[in-house]
Amino acid sequence: LPGSLFGEADPQFRKAMVKDDYVYVYAAECPKLCPVTRAPLSRATDRSAYRFWDGKQWSADIASAKGVIQSSNYGYDVMYNSAIQRYVQVMIGNLSNKLYLSYAKDPQGPWSKPSESFELKGNITYVPYLHPEMGDGTTVYMTYSRDDSAICKDACTDKGGVDIMKLTFKK
Repeated sequence: LPGSLFGEADPQFRKAMVKDDYVYVYAAECPKLCPVTRAPLSRATDRSAYRFWDGKQWSADIASAKGVIQSSNYGYDVMYNSAIQRYVQVMIGNLSNKLYLSYAKDPQGPWSKPSESFELKGNITYVPYLHPEMGDGTTVYMTYSRDDSAICKDACTDKGGVDIMKLTFKK
């Protein structure tokens, strides 16, 4: 498709997920909390169909968009999990290899405070992606990138890559 849905001055909406008949897109790389927008899935390529959460309702005015979810320079992703009937955010902490999880009943929140869940393999970890299409709801797969070159130097052959892990959610 020619052009972009959002302009250069707009939040960088690029964390997309689909639930029911809507596509939800969260902004990334926000100074504090990132806003969310949504559109009917059938009109996902139509900029005029997008509505922005203003803190109380979905609004056509992008300037009214309020931040709803915490971001990280090392990346985050969002999905709906049918097993626990919640939206789930995974986030890698800044300058760490720690994975944080937070939950919400609605895509616009309110979101729980991110809680440290575990450490990922790797010295520097970033860009987590949830793959709900590869699981059954209770089991979900997540990929993330890792860079171990700073600690490996010339001593090891595996200096990084993309790892996959299985997450299990219980009701």
